[in-house]
Amino acid sequence: VGVTTGTLQQQQQQQAGKKRLHPTSAQPAAAAAAPSSKQQAAPQQQQHAVRPVARSAVGQWPLGTPAVVGLLQVQVASLNSGAVMLSARNSGTAAAAVADVSLTLSQAQQAECFWQDNIQGQVVAIAGTSFFSAAAMANGLLHVWRPGGNMLLPPVALGCPPVSLTASGDYELQVVGADGEFYLLNLNMGCRPLGPTPSANMAPLLTATPPGTTLREAWMSGTSQPRRPQQQQQQSVPMCHMATLTDGSGWMFHTKLGLWMQLQPGVHEKHHLPLPRVAAFANSGDMEKLKAASAEAAAAGLRRLAPTASIPAVYRR
Repeated sequence: VGVTTGTLQQQQQQQAGKKRLHPTSAQPAAAAAAPSSKQQAAPQQQQHAVRPVARSAVGQWPLGTPAVVGLLQVQVASLNSGAVMLSARNSGTAAAAVADVSLTLSQAQQAECFWQDNIQGQVVAIAGTSFFSAAAMANGLLHVWRPGGNMLLPPVALGCPPVSLTASGDYELQVVGADGEFYLLNLNMGCRPLGPTPSANMAPLLTATPPGTTLREAWMSGTSQPRRPQQQQQQSVPMCHMATLTDGSGWMFHTKLGLWMQLQPGVHEKHHLPLPRVAAFANSGDMEKLKAASAEAAAAGLRRLAPTASIPAVYRR
């Protein structure tokens, strides 16, 4: 039986195609299924996009790292006798930096100091009104004072240094973080008027503490909201997150501000003007855990720094 040339060529092509699809055992499938250079690059690009790059590898924030200057000064109020100025003066090296923060009345011939406080670290932004003064640090901590020099809040962990602080109204503070987050805080009501309030995240605590610091203990404090009306008459403390770190610092997550407040400084931190009473934010059980964390950090060889000499708030109002 004769076979035409066209039919034979078609059969040979089909057999050659089957050999390409089913390689022999002498040549492994890897040789037949070897992708091109473009196919090899595709999975790598997808893996790189899914896996976030560590911030330490990037070396800077999306909006850039705020510059540290020697002196920051802003007018927070105006009186008949002169302007009320908030000032922050940075000194020392980055490893042992100290900032002098003061509120003064600038007059034509002299300046009258209302209060002065020095804090550990470098101040990168300041703002204030007649009701509060705020200074943000390079490690993301925010310090807020009352007009007389007392602390309005414990130090608050913003999570990154702000590129902009803007005070408005009486107690409103607008924050633009170096990470790109943009939000408004009401420091008197303790809330975010424009919302939303973020959930608790441990990353801001690690940014505000020395390298190598990690979580020591985390727990829930307070009581849940009672369901029965007769139980609502009993005083209850809202539930919140509490945490201690290996540097001895203790923190409470403010659910309305959406930020961590430092109830206890780490053993590496210098003390400054007294903080608001911790008992207003933590119960006796929480206090015991905070003390245990500080004692454990001290026993581990971390040295508590002595308080730096600071001028007391001489003109408290």
